Amino acid sequence: MFHELRELSYGVVIADAGDFAPAAQDSHRAEVAAFLLEGMSAMHYDAVGVGEMDLALGPAYLHEAVRRLPLVGANVRFGPALAESLPAVRWVETKGKKVAVTAVIDPLLYFESESAFEMAESLMVGDATLALRGAMAEIGTAGDAVVVLIHADRARAIE
Repeated sequence: MFHELRELSYGVVIADAGDFAPAAQDSHRAEVAAFLLEGMSAMHYDAVGVGEMDLALGPAYLHEAVRRLPLVGANVRFGPALAESLPAVRWVETKGKKVAVTAVIDPLLYFESESAFEMAESLMVGDATLALRGAMAEIGTAGDAVVVLIHADRARAIE
């Protein structure tokens, strides 16, 4: 389906705002997570944000997702001593236009999950507003358009 979108006469950015991992109550969570990563990888997204269900699988899953998907997350840090981070901005070239894509997850969604505090030394979600300000400063006037993926409750996203 996405290949048809890319053939349109105008530029298209194909993105997902997160929660591509299965829910915690899924009895085959590891198998489903691997299947979904494989499927999403084959679809050739331009950018993929992360949600609380993705982060709940932990840093090892996030490393695998980074390897297979064009993840973006301006307020996500992970790895030993939180030394790694997702890119704050991904640049997409479409039909001669340069598009910046950035993403944030609402920290409240992440910290409401049971595993958040268990992973505090290896996975952290920071303030979304500050992260977006930083991403927008990085983007500046360099692109033709900006896409912001916000993984949050609608009311909080509007804030």
